[in-house]
Order: sequence, then structure tokens, then C-alpha cells
Amino acid sequence: LIELDRHLQEISSPNNPNYQKWLTFDEVGTWTSNPSGAIAVSKWLLNEGASITWQSIYKDYIKAVAPIALWERILNCSFFEFADLTTANDSSSAFPLHRTDQYWLPHHIVQHTHAVFN
Repeated sequence: LIELDRHLQEISSPNNPNYQKWLTFDEVGTWTSNPSGAIAVSKWLLNEGASITWQSIYKDYIKAVAPIALWERILNCSFFEFADLTTANDSSSAFPLHRTDQYWLPHHIVQHTHAVFN
């Protein structure tokens, strides 16, 4: 990423010959992809019992599904249920949202992970 940072500085500097020579989506993906990290995260999720349902082209995003109890176990957290009242006529028809305020990742996974979303 040091080389990518150098390149980004060049394309952002008006006096540089590379000024405004923007990178394509594929060039950014090539610079930032982490195949070994994606494999490690995917293996961990599958070994823990989650199902991978989608991965972005450069595998920088991995979508997985599992029961909440499994997420609580592997992320060492507790999820809480909230109601989104902005989309409901009354509280009984509110769509439930499950959120946690903290989570834990194993050391061999945290080095490859920027964030966990739900």
C-alpha cells in the first residue's frame, strides 16, 4: 500500500506528470486485493458454520449468513433487537434490527479485517 499511496499523491499533485491520471476500478482492485486474507476469512467463516453468500470481485467484501447464536459465539458478543419505527405504521409491524456495540475477532482474522457489518 506504500506504493499505492505514492501513486495517489502523484495523481493528486498538479505539478506531477501523472496528475489526474485516475486509476480504474481494476487497477485499484489489483493494488488493494488480499487473496490470502480473503481465503483466511472465508475458511474461518465456513469452519465456524456460516454460509458465504457473496464476495466482491476482489474479495474485499465477503457476505455471510448464519443464525444470530452462531454470530454471538464466534464474535464473542451479544446482539440486541431494535425496532425500526420509521418504516412501520405501528410498533407491532416494525422491522426488527439486530445490532451489537462490540465484537471480537481472532488474531488470525483481525489482521485481514477492517470492519464487520450487519
